[in-house]
Amino acid sequence: MEPKPLEELSDREVAQRLSGAERTLKELDAIPAAEVVQTGRSEVTLEAMSTSIAAITEAQTELSLRSEQKRRSEFREMLDALPRHRAMERGRRKPHPALGAPLSWLQGTTPPEVAGSNLDPSRLTHQEGEELAGIVKRFRELPEGTEKDPADVARYEELVGQWAGDLNLFQNYRRKKEVEARMAKIREEQRVDALPKRPIYAEQGSVTLPRFLFDWLQSPKDGSMTVADLGVLTAFLFMFENQVSLITGATFEEEDGETVLVVPGAIGGDVRFQRGANGDALDSSDSGHVRVRVALSACVRNKWFTAEQAGGQLRIKLGERARKVREGKEGAKAAA
Repeated sequence: MEPKPLEELSDREVAQRLSGAERTLKELDAIPAAEVVQTGRSEVTLEAMSTSIAAITEAQTELSLRSEQKRRSEFREMLDALPRHRAMERGRRKPHPALGAPLSWLQGTTPPEVAGSNLDPSRLTHQEGEELAGIVKRFRELPEGTEKDPADVARYEELVGQWAGDLNLFQNYRRKKEVEARMAKIREEQRVDALPKRPIYAEQGSVTLPRFLFDWLQSPKDGSMTVADLGVLTAFLFMFENQVSLITGATFEEEDGETVLVVPGAIGGDVRFQRGANGDALDSSDSGHVRVRVALSACVRNKWFTAEQAGGQLRIKLGERARKVREGKEGAKAAA
């Protein structure tokens, strides 16, 4: 039996279907991706692909239902506003003059949540207009970089939503962006899994880096690694794999069956590659110079290595993430 079109559903039926879509999405999120290992990389099985398609379908259903709810809410709001509009036309109620400041603020900050909304001043009382103007005044007086008071932000969103005719304006926008981000992630996973499979030809001393490092470069976040950091990471992984140091004065030792790169005299000093391995900072024709200690700190922060200072030495070992990559566990678990 075909489901009824959205426009034929009652408000209660829309709310019930929306609740069901949200519940299904949560259940799909809880299903772990089923994977099989073949030719050294992960491939999504038919079960996981079906789960991804179902998640996209439910996300689209949720967006459609929310859009229908918003349309009905705006229609009811328009009907409710008719008496107020008539009163304004007869001069019995005028828009609060304080709304000029919030309107100027919105035009200057251009929040995407408000784009395309009809800001009807008759939706706010004089007292609410004064309150909104006071909040905007506090926002403007905050020094740059200072966080806004959460209570002010919540009340601001409520009043602007009321002004725009949608009390859940900001919450609905955030939810919409979350669903769109989830759908984009699923589509990207499907795109990557559809890429041609390749055999792995590994030789002793070689290094293979996982794909999530490219994701870090493509969508950098606080704490992720730069191109320079990845260059240093690759060089250090090569050193550990080949048991040959490229760091000036450094040697490899064994400690309880674990390989350790020992850099003498590095406490408070610089860690330098051998001459020619790193670029010249003063030569404009050179490809560039990497600050090794800074890049190494980024690698340690992201669990590729551990670094311990003891006895005037810097002792570097493979970290949790590097060991996982070595064992072939370089998928989503290693990236987490």
